[in-house]
Amino acid sequence: MSYLTIREKLLSKSYEILGSNYSIKNNCKLVKKFYPDIKTFVDIGASTGTFIKGFKREFPNCKIYAFEPVEESFIKLKKDFPEVDSYNLALGSENKTKVFFENKSNAEGSNLVGYEETKGYIDNNDIKKQEINIKRFDDLNISIQSPCFTKIDTNGYELEVLKGMQNKLKEIDILQVEIIFPSFFKRLDGKSKISEIISFLSNYGFNVFIQQNIHVINGTIAHCDLIFFKDKNWFIHNHLRCLFFQNNSCTWYTDKSR
Repeated sequence: MSYLTIREKLLSKSYEILGSNYSIKNNCKLVKKFYPDIKTFVDIGASTGTFIKGFKREFPNCKIYAFEPVEESFIKLKKDFPEVDSYNLALGSENKTKVFFENKSNAEGSNLVGYEETKGYIDNNDIKKQEINIKRFDDLNISIQSPCFTKIDTNGYELEVLKGMQNKLKEIDILQVEIIFPSFFKRLDGKSKISEIISFLSNYGFNVFIQQNIHVINGTIAHCDLIFFKDKNWFIHNHLRCLFFQNNSCTWYTDKSR
């Protein structure tokens, strides 16, 4: 058994034991390490506000915008976080309506791409189809004050979201994107691929990323978070050029110019 395989299983087990709150805390502390004074947080795929709750512990005075297309989750989000500017819609590359597949049994199975059969983890027998509004982030009247941290967790629709916010990407300093691996989903048609996301973001100056929260389900890598940075100074100062492991993360330097 390889080192990576052992490591992935250990990380997955810690994820199962400690839960999503542990991964949220890790990610927020990492963001604070680089930018201790985040002024704007944009949560795309906010669900009921679990990430917002953890984020506010580290950045209590930050301006927050949240986007959640599922009405039931949005209502709870608005109730629990009235101070957050919340929008009951999805983000994408164009303004339109689209069928959303809501998995009532497990939110991880909900998406805009189409429900997928997974390897014994997500039950697809309780799918509710509904039409939702999709807007381009660039077309919304959102005021961003730097430094800005943005999180995108849309179960495979991440690249479409990014295509609709190309102007605003210039104002974002740190970007967290959920990555879904094809080894977990039997079909990945229409879902964002990791290579496409990395290539797309490199065109906007996001040349460094840290991999966080590798989640292995039933022996298969399911998903993880990639946190992208524009500021390479810290990495260059520490002579990081490729990959290193530290706790529950690994870091890649992807600048094509070097």
